[in-house]
Amino acid sequence: MKKYVYLGGFIEGLRWSEAFEWREKAEIFLKDIDILCYNPVVNIAKSFRTNNEIITFDSIVEQIGPNGEVYPGSIKDQIFNQTLFHLKQSNICLFNLKHFKTTPCHSNSLGTLWELGVGFVLSKFIIAFDIYPQLGSNPFIKNSIDLNFGSLDESLDYIARL
Repeated sequence: MKKYVYLGGFIEGLRWSEAFEWREKAEIFLKDIDILCYNPVVNIAKSFRTNNEIITFDSIVEQIGPNGEVYPGSIKDQIFNQTLFHLKQSNICLFNLKHFKTTPCHSNSLGTLWELGVGFVLSKFIIAFDIYPQLGSNPFIKNSIDLNFGSLDESLDYIARL
């Protein structure tokens, strides 16, 4: 079976470097060993990289347009449907759960927690790393994760050996 990795984790409320540098590193590593992955960065304008602003759902919509100069229909609905599609296609979900408490508003964590729950319900193999301690001790989160590593590198090494 071909491996397909969903790269999940917090985006909203973080800066580009916090939300995406680990994903870019994972994407390069996985592609180099012929493993496909989905990186949600496809929905974020490149201007966030250069100005390193805090990313919000509303600022994403402003960059793309509420009804889509780029995408038809509601961009928020498109992002939801795209996320669900790739979660269903994946057989491994890799989550960076470091920034749970550092986001300005815990509601910014809803998307990631939803992704984790959907991955669990769909019986995906869920690997997490860098888990914020309070989050990792929560039984709903802890029991949804198959393996927990201390770093991205350890997680990627494990995926490569699967």
